[in-house]
Amino acid sequence: MSKKKRGAATPLIAAPAPPERAPLEARTMALLATVTGLVAFAAYLPMAARDVMFGDGPELTAAAVLDGVAHPPGYPLWIMLGHAASLFPIGTFAFRVNLTASLYHALTVAIVGVSAYVLTRRACASLFAATALAFGSPLFVSWSLQAEVFSLNDLFASALVLCCLLWLDDARRWRLVLPMALLVGLGLSNHQSLVLLLPVQLWALWCGRGAIPRSRVAAVTFGGAALLLPIAFLLPYIHTLVVSTHLAWHFGAARTPGELFDLIARRAYGTGSLVGAVHQGGGFVDRIAALIGAAGWPWLFVVAGAIALGVQRRAKEAAIVGLIVLGPLVAFCLAANIDVVDDPLSGAIFQRFGLLPLVAAAPFAASALAAIQGLVRRQGVATVVGVVAVTAATVCGALRFGELTLRDAQGPSALYRDILAAVPPEAIVLTKGDPVDLSAELSLIHISEPTRQAEI
Repeated sequence: MSKKKRGAATPLIAAPAPPERAPLEARTMALLATVTGLVAFAAYLPMAARDVMFGDGPELTAAAVLDGVAHPPGYPLWIMLGHAASLFPIGTFAFRVNLTASLYHALTVAIVGVSAYVLTRRACASLFAATALAFGSPLFVSWSLQAEVFSLNDLFASALVLCCLLWLDDARRWRLVLPMALLVGLGLSNHQSLVLLLPVQLWALWCGRGAIPRSRVAAVTFGGAALLLPIAFLLPYIHTLVVSTHLAWHFGAARTPGELFDLIARRAYGTGSLVGAVHQGGGFVDRIAALIGAAGWPWLFVVAGAIALGVQRRAKEAAIVGLIVLGPLVAFCLAANIDVVDDPLSGAIFQRFGLLPLVAAAPFAASALAAIQGLVRRQGVATVVGVVAVTAATVCGALRFGELTLRDAQGPSALYRDILAAVPPEAIVLTKGDPVDLSAELSLIHISEPTRQAEI
């Protein structure tokens, strides 16, 4: 009887053989990512805002251009990337930073297409899921055209969902825990709502536990992931500590570890609160309706895709849709304290949080079309059905581009320039207030128009 070698890898549980499915084709996935990403970016580029927009846009753009800080929890990763983008000699400072949203969302569309292919192994169905998100959702298109932290958050979310689907596709891919830890850490330094996808990652870990070997390599891998996550989260905040040394009076500055902790914990707003007391109120149903309504018709195909997966007895994949709905959608709306009915401004702010569940669930729209194609016996007819669906999604989305474009939007800039026109040269302008954050916009105009000599 042969003896077992010392140190040999032993599974925790006897790992089942991977299901009999067509192998993933790297060339197809690369082509899907390239085509969908480039097409999306090419569509967003001419519509992207050339100037700053209302909301957090002025503050965030100024923070990126000036390499500064933003309101809690600081968004250091977004600011550093935005500052790098502002150095490219293309158009105005605002346009350069706005283009980061176009880039992040184009990459998100590319990853969603790859995730859809992992789910369905069908190119047309995958193109449909990517197209439905890229062009079919007015919410997604709108925030592809202006600077905001949500577009980078969507990129991290789509990448995490792809990792989870790849792990479910083959439990032997347990080493994905390392890139997932890196994505979670960096993603949380950009936007803390990403934590709502944690149940999805834990589900992938649970489903793949049987293939994790009892070996030193596995122990080091998971230990490294546990260490990598907090390091990746805290590393961007070194930037906050460094730049805050010359921003003593700026909202969001943190010069000490204690101030940094308060910044991350959002103490200025009240930890766990999205807005101040004056904007709180409303009901759960109103919030759910606001997020789904803003996202548009792609949710219908996501639900149909989840049903199709259930009918096909692919419970592991269908469960991910359920966790996305329960986490970033239902749980968030239960915990959120924003009045979306009687306070239109807060309602508009709240809609942006519908991006996370939409992006995370977007690949599953492919399962609906794949199920329809599966009912067609002739391959040629099934391909035609797929092409028609992709074309219809593209055309329906393109018809709304005219009302969504921000190319000529100059409202905020005109407002602030009117204010500056009434101020004498050499004047010192004192501002106060987070909702408008006039000081940030004036700082941006000041550096982009050097002929205007005013101290902000």
